[in-house]
This record gives sequence, structure tokens and C-alpha cells, in this order.
Amino acid sequence: MKKGMAILGAILLAVGLGMSFTGRALGGETRATVRLFGHSWEVTAPGTGHWNISTATHYSEPSSSASTGGKTDPFTGISLDVDLGNVTVAAGDDYLVDINYWGNGYKVRWANDGDTLQIWSESDGAVTEVNCGSDITVFVPAGAELEYLSARLDLGSLTMAGLTMDYADLDLNLGEVMGEGLTVRDNVNVDADLGSVALYGDLGGGVQINAALGDVTLGLSRSAARYCWDLSADLGSVTVNGQQSGGFSSSVTGGTGDAVLQVDADLGSITVDFDQQQAVYSGDAYAEQNTTTDHGWFSGPVPTVPPAPEPPSVPAAPEPPAVPDAPTVEQAG
Repeated sequence: MKKGMAILGAILLAVGLGMSFTGRALGGETRATVRLFGHSWEVTAPGTGHWNISTATHYSEPSSSASTGGKTDPFTGISLDVDLGNVTVAAGDDYLVDINYWGNGYKVRWANDGDTLQIWSESDGAVTEVNCGSDITVFVPAGAELEYLSARLDLGSLTMAGLTMDYADLDLNLGEVMGEGLTVRDNVNVDADLGSVALYGDLGGGVQINAALGDVTLGLSRSAARYCWDLSADLGSVTVNGQQSGGFSSSVTGGTGDAVLQVDADLGSITVDFDQQQAVYSGDAYAEQNTTTDHGWFSGPVPTVPPAPEPPSVPAAPEPPAVPDAPTVEQAG
């Protein structure tokens, strides 16, 4: 399923690219939209070397649906392996899982062994309905630290907000990767076949991104002196701190820092900005952002987990009965 949908998506996007170029050459419409399994990709032909490949979700009303999840025990890692679905992992008030899935023969399961939260999809091998899919949301307490986030998504987008972790390993075939308010101490590795990548936060250990079709945008809280970068766009421009280089093809290297910043984009532009102020997340107040880097990808109140009821009070033990005085024994005369 994964390989077939990736190939089909690439073919449809290529058709959209051809249509947008044709429109520009003929002086007409320069945008084209292609759709696949509830997702759409809008392509704008470049005028100055900048590609605009944006995605959106257009799921139809599901014919049948199911849901699972709820409050769960703490975990230190997240592993995702989902064929069809959009995933959000964000800071909240508690550890919480919310999964909705639909389509005949398609299901999403989850398990928590106390170390890793695992979420995976299952299909009966005959999933052909275009309205199959899922919406998956995972909350971790604001300030909680994860060891890792590993995501393998076939068709669907990944949104991250307010997370702190050691490393992230993300692999998406068709869909966007979006993250803001992130703190990643070690490396961030992203492979995106079709879809844009936009990450904002303290990515101090290093970043490696391979993007086949889509723009890459990085807003880093640390200074440029922290990094050594190698940015290459085969068909697109590269912009670092507002300075654009190249047109349809460009490559920029620089920096002497310890953290490696390597981005390769086959068809798409690369934008990197250093010293960017970041959004601050604190439980259910995460939506009240007051910084310029709130991109509104994640909206709606974080569900509040009700506190556990107070245990009933244990009645005090009754006083032991009084022991009567021993009778007086008269002494013999």
C-alpha cells in the first residue's frame, strides 16, 4: 500500500506541476490542485525560483467510524506507524491519547508499556475506499521530557507543539511535517517524500532533512554561531536570515559551530532563520501565544483531565471497652 500510494501521489503531483507550468507559459492560471485519499496538493509555478507546494486535508464524511484512547500512564517514547491519518503530538495537562478512525477494513491501535507509547494502523489488505483515514492526537504534560519521537506516516501530516525530547526520527511519504515550540537536544532527522517541512524551536544537537517535493522552513532559537550548515536546493532558492541565494538551483554552506545543519531539497526552496523567539507552552494555556512564531497549526482547548476523586475517609477505630476492676479478695482472718 505504501509504495503504491507514494508512486500515485508523485504521478499526480507531476501532473499538477505540468499544468502550473503550462498555465504560466500561456499567461493564464499558474496554480494546479491534485487530490489523493482526502489530501490535496496545490502547486504554484515559480516566477523567481520559489516553489509553493502546500497541502490540505479534505476528508469526506466517513461511512463508519470508531474511536479509542483516553488518559494513560506516563511514557518516555512515542512510536508511530500509520498508513492513513493526520497525527498531532502536543503539550497538554496530562498523558492522553485520542484516536478516531474510519473506513471499511481500516483500524488504528495503541498500547503503552510504560516506556513507549505505540500507535499503529491495521488493514485487511483490501482497503480501497477513498474515505479511509484517521485523526490521532497525543498529549504529554507541558514540561515533560521524552526520549524520542519516531514517526512513520504513509499518507498524512504530522504536527508537533511544545515538545521536549532527546531526538526525533520522522519519515513521511505524502504529508507535511510541522512543529513549533520544540526543544530537541540531540538530532532531528526528517525524510519527506512529498510535502513541506516547517520546524521552529531549539534544535541544538543538529538537523538533517531530505525533502523530495516541498519547501523546508527552519526557525531556530539559537544563533548562527552554534551551527555549521550545508543547504542545497536542486530546483529552488536558499534563504538564510533573509539573504536569498540562487534561483532555480542553489547551494549555501557556512558556519563553524558544532551542530550540523544539513538540508537537501530536490524540488522546493529552503529558508533558515536563526535567533528566533519561540512560543512557550504550558498545559491548557498553550493556545494563548504571545510570540511571533505562533503559526496556528494547533487550535482548540486541550482536554482537561478531571482530578481523581478524594478517597472516602476511614472512620476512627472505636474506643476499646473499659476493663472492670478486679474484685477485692478478702484475706482470711
